[in-house]
Amino acid sequence: PMTFLALVTGTSRGLGAAIAAALLRRGWRVEGCARGPLAAELAEAAASGRLAHARFDLADEDARAAWCDAALAPARLRGVTRVALVNNAGLL
Repeated sequence: PMTFLALVTGTSRGLGAAIAAALLRRGWRVEGCARGPLAAELAEAAASGRLAHARFDLADEDARAAWCDAALAPARLRGVTRVALVNNAGLL
């Protein structure tokens, strides 16, 4: 079976949470991040292990690098056939 992994920024609310939910419904595994806590509607996916959420500011280069290193670690990529990045983070 094919396993897809998406790195999604901004999974604490709004568009990022909606994108993560849509990917999860399609069978993707999601590594999410945001400055705030994970959106409540994604809690079940997090509890099942299909979604991981890290809390940090993307402007923090060290935190961003650590998140990418963890999300893309060889053990986490075992069996993954496709990786996508959804960079939803932004400020108005």
